[in-house]
Amino acid sequence: MKKGISLIVLVITIIVIIILAGAVILSLSTNNPIFSASEATFKSDMSNIKEEINLYTLANMQTDGTIKYPIKSEIKSADKYDAAALSISNGTILYKTPDLNYKNWAEELGLTVDYTYKLDNYYKMDGDAIDSASSNNGTTYGILLPSTDRFGKVNSALEFGSSGYSNIISDLIPFDGEATLCAWINPKQYPIERSTIALGITPGIGNSFYMSLYFDGSLQSFWYEKTPDGYHTTPAGVIPLNTWTFVCTTWDGSYNKLYVNGQLLKTVAVTGIGRLQSGLNIGAEGIGRQFYGSMDDVRVYNRALSQTEINNLYTNIK
Repeated sequence: MKKGISLIVLVITIIVIIILAGAVILSLSTNNPIFSASEATFKSDMSNIKEEINLYTLANMQTDGTIKYPIKSEIKSADKYDAAALSISNGTILYKTPDLNYKNWAEELGLTVDYTYKLDNYYKMDGDAIDSASSNNGTTYGILLPSTDRFGKVNSALEFGSSGYSNIISDLIPFDGEATLCAWINPKQYPIERSTIALGITPGIGNSFYMSLYFDGSLQSFWYEKTPDGYHTTPAGVIPLNTWTFVCTTWDGSYNKLYVNGQLLKTVAVTGIGRLQSGLNIGAEGIGRQFYGSMDDVRVYNRALSQTEINNLYTNIK
């Protein structure tokens, strides 16, 4: 009888432990979507790639003991990753990322990580103009009001144009090659012509790149000293009022691309070297082309992000 009672107690204890463990996992998944989605997927992918590399080296061991290592194209598990993001050399995985989450996850797995393609500038807009990437903190002009971000967090975005002219001006790490510019925007009104989301400049020389909201609700970009010149524009109405929208523009040396909410909406073949950019205006161009509404998470990269990377920023970065 006592054995029966002990067994019942043991079973109940195990069930309670399982329930509590499930509650903890559910809490982590609820509070951190990256834990349940991107992190788990990434770590599973890397484990599969490492296992396939090991199997390849075992299957191709030379009679004299020489190890033959695979190249990336011979590892099927690595197909989903761009060559620019992942390479394999002498059995070692090199993962390149501008994203701190993926850098940390890769290092946890013991991978070699190239974090040199990091953010040049990153303004979280948490009630200030601090640059979280390279300490090129911006200077605010006019009145910028703390705002609520896309997750409902107060003081986690900035509102521009609420009381006349307002913008942020900062330095950039100078570069004149590939580039990506991204931001979350929540416009309150459309401009008469166009309003500045972000503008790359070089003092004494002129503008270098420009991302703006057009009067018809489209996204525009202008990459100076490239052919064809002029504004490149998405379809109208892709950026609604009073709604948070994720916008990006890239230049990879051959193409200017515009993305809205992670989706590629415009590709234009462009040529030219372009101008060196060393300064950044956010929210207005000088005292004109004012953006009216809130902005959050303004990012500048020193390379052209892929669509996969941009979609990851839109989907997973919280």
